[in-house]
Amino acid sequence: HARRAESMLIAFAARRALDRGVQLGYLESLLRERFGASQPQAIATIIMAGRERVTLAALAAEFEKIAPQLQDNGESRDWWDALKDELSGLVIVRRGNAPSTRPNEVVARIRAEIANGNIAEALTEINRLPLQTKAANWTARARSYVMARNALDRVETAALIEPMDDAPATPPAN
Repeated sequence: HARRAESMLIAFAARRALDRGVQLGYLESLLRERFGASQPQAIATIIMAGRERVTLAALAAEFEKIAPQLQDNGESRDWWDALKDELSGLVIVRRGNAPSTRPNEVVARIRAEIANGNIAEALTEINRLPLQTKAANWTARARSYVMARNALDRVETAALIEPMDDAPATPPAN
């Protein structure tokens, strides 16, 4: 059980380092040694994320900077385009359970998802925005964040199901 416990500690320490936005340092070599053979892609993703230092707080702050650009307020459009958009928004037909695609409401949902730590859901919501290209940098960093957390999940699972090579081969006789 000692090897499994040690593997879990390494995986949890890596998650904590990524969550805090600090470099992995000595954990890089421990991750490679312990999980490199069984989870090479996950380890590469975790190490890359450790160097990028993308945190939930940083993503939230970055989103707040770009949120006004994602909400089309019509300042850059001429009066005719603004009028057409306003008239087209008077009646919107969609299923009752379908989320609104109005930029202000989508941005509000993205903020809520970020606040809840659901970056994958925030990425889904950002794809509903007409001006989503203005969030390309944020989207790339958010994808990196999600991929790193998924890789950590795979490593933690591998640590849990790791065969116990320090267990006795046969049960003791009574």
